Amino acid sequence: MPTYGSENMGTFVWVNSEREAQDYPVARNSGILMMHRTEPVMYMKQADAYGRSMPIEVYDLKKRTPPEPVAQPESSPYVRADDLARYLGGYVRTDRIAELVKQEFDNLMK
Repeated sequence: MPTYGSENMGTFVWVNSEREAQDYPVARNSGILMMHRTEPVMYMKQADAYGRSMPIEVYDLKKRTPPEPVAQPESSPYVRADDLARYLGGYVRTDRIAELVKQEFDNLMK
């Protein structure tokens, strides 16, 4: 004969149906986790301080799958002029950046 009470906390009981889980007695101020024998379903039943049963909670067991890896764009230490202008909210003129880059390139090539 199973023991009904708070000593069942931390363990679970095997049941054959949701109805059997609803009818399972629970001690005051405690709860019990019940596992369906043939289905991937768990039931949580709790009782308050007066011994009144709370509505039974039903959980479906589902295997976790790892998330699909997200493709990362190729990173570069350089920023494109149009990306910089968009980032700065239009405060930088891209034609001026292109002109400065060309001047620096010309100075390096001398």
